[in-house]
Amino acid sequence: MMHLVSKEIISSLPDYDRIVVGAVIQDTENQVLFLQRSPEESLPLAWEIPSGGVERGEEPFQALKREILEETGLELERVLRFRSAVNYCLKGSNCLQLSFEVECSGSVSLSQEHVS
Repeated sequence: MMHLVSKEIISSLPDYDRIVVGAVIQDTENQVLFLQRSPEESLPLAWEIPSGGVERGEEPFQALKREILEETGLELERVLRFRSAVNYCLKGSNCLQLSFEVECSGSVSLSQEHVS
């Protein structure tokens, strides 16, 4: 999966406090799945694609697969392509989110982190 990301972005990863992976999931009508965060979560009621942090010792592909399953109940079938890299600051941490267009299977079942 990381072979889809430019060498420039890969070389910048150590500059960030936190790496986040995100999934652009489209249905057969090309509608993208967005989730709305719970009012109790950080960034309450914000809309986002399924995403989450890469844990220490975890590969980005493993994190992407885990986050998709945890947040949507969907199984990651394959990564189609790299979509974007966005850096941001959250709670004093310098973050980089790498988003990928993916293909999944199953039915959506939201986690408690999301209300819709």
